[in-house]
Amino acid sequence: AAARRPTARPSTPPNCAPTAGETEVTAEVVGEELRVSFTEPVRGVAPGQAVVLYDGTRVVGSATIATTRRAAPVA
Repeated sequence: AAARRPTARPSTPPNCAPTAGETEVTAEVVGEELRVSFTEPVRGVAPGQAVVLYDGTRVVGSATIATTRRAAPVA
């Protein structure tokens, strides 16, 4: 199935502290994509899973993971 495009473009960049369990991530809107990057290595993230962004307890965004990639190895 094709990846779904965001239904609304945010007027400002996401202002939240996203996490995966206890792992902090960064999130940015690039064109029509939401790019989420983990600050520490994680395992098991796969296309088809959900990403949900919170501001406190309020949901401010969500998406379905379309692709993943590994970070460049640390030299």
